[in-house]
Amino acid sequence: RVPHPAIEGLVTTTAVSYTPSHGKSWAYIKFCFRSSLFSLVTFANHLYLTHLLVSMNMTIATRETLSPDHPVRRFVTPFIYGNITINAWARQALVLPHSTVGRAFAFTELGLQQAWHAVRECLPASKRSGCLPPLAAEEVAPPYCSKYTQSRKQFEAAASAFAGEYLESFYPDGIPQQPSAAGEPCDEVWAWLSHLSESHGDAAAVAAVANGSPTEARDYVRRILARLITFVALEHNVVGNVGSLAQDVSFAAFSWPKGRLSGTKQLAMRQATLMCLTSSTTPYLLATP
Repeated sequence: RVPHPAIEGLVTTTAVSYTPSHGKSWAYIKFCFRSSLFSLVTFANHLYLTHLLVSMNMTIATRETLSPDHPVRRFVTPFIYGNITINAWARQALVLPHSTVGRAFAFTELGLQQAWHAVRECLPASKRSGCLPPLAAEEVAPPYCSKYTQSRKQFEAAASAFAGEYLESFYPDGIPQQPSAAGEPCDEVWAWLSHLSESHGDAAAVAAVANGSPTEARDYVRRILARLITFVALEHNVVGNVGSLAQDVSFAAFSWPKGRLSGTKQLAMRQATLMCLTSSTTPYLLATP
């Protein structure tokens, strides 16, 4: 296989093809593939992308720049509810050295540092900017549209319509960039956008929006809110609910002795513990589901 650019030079790979005719080697390579994919999704897509990159940055930007009664903060709050508590726990239990991830995954202490260094580049390019969407002219359709991609597009379209109607009720003429004639300061949403662009390392799109019309600014905020909902609701539900895959370390394991078709008994306990911790039920915001 060809190594990913983010990890090239860190690992040694060999170009070998396997087919069902290889017998035990075919079974082993399928186990390695399932386990590696399971580890990647849990570490990169779940822990890093949805928790640390998307929801944490959105929580910090919202609380530091938007007033409690600001319409965008009121819209965002249900989707980042409990995030500070959850991510503070995740830091202690999953991120720090010698935590559950360090004990369960197939990383040395140096390897874990390298994984954190490379994790963002291992994500699809369309997701590396978190909640910040590219400008409409820069969006590129994926070469392959799976059933999940189709359902994700439908979900994001519904979230976009919801956010759009909400914003239009508060900003019928768009979001102005300059202070109003009455002497009121610029809308706090610009400080919010600036904070998000700094934390995501993508200031170009926000700068372009700031030079556009008020309706273009409102439309960009709509797209941000739609991406937020999609990441923390749909995508988190998909990459987080993988506990059933962790029940049997002979099906998929975070680490395993080389050449064996199963993780160890110790790994089974660590893997089950990690899945129990990451699969806790989110409390309902309403009295009934």
